[in-house]
Amino acid sequence: MDKEMKALLERYKVEYEIIRHKTSGKTTDDAEKSLGVSRENILKSILMENERQEYLGAIITGDKMIDTKKVKVIAKKIGIFTNYKFKFADAETVEKVLGYKIGGVPPFAFYLKGITTLVDAYVMWRDYVIGAGGDEYTGLKFKPSIFARIYTVTNISK
Repeated sequence: MDKEMKALLERYKVEYEIIRHKTSGKTTDDAEKSLGVSRENILKSILMENERQEYLGAIITGDKMIDTKKVKVIAKKIGIFTNYKFKFADAETVEKVLGYKIGGVPPFAFYLKGITTLVDAYVMWRDYVIGAGGDEYTGLKFKPSIFARIYTVTNISK
């Protein structure tokens, strides 16, 4: 974990555990097998972009899918974007914008990069969640309550 992320977690007094695993956790299926936990507790940290290269973060549990129609409506309400049709960013864009490869994007990377982020409300129902910790072999386990302090929590799942 890099210094910025550690400082953020300390500033918000987030209790966390770093989990290293020998097998890849790049996909939800991989993470579920590597960590031995239900996909309901595994986070997907997804970078979305519109055609004007404006970025939006989305955090959702591994058992859910993002509803892009809901994202469009919420993006309009936020009012900071010039285009509301978002798609999933490709691997090259994710690494360029966030500094992490797909499968290793920590859920706090968006905050550190100043990217507006939506967290699915269902995430908040979990006792704990595990997001990527910087690469596909590292997990970060914590309580999701921190998200209400730094991101917009709303319903973005199907």
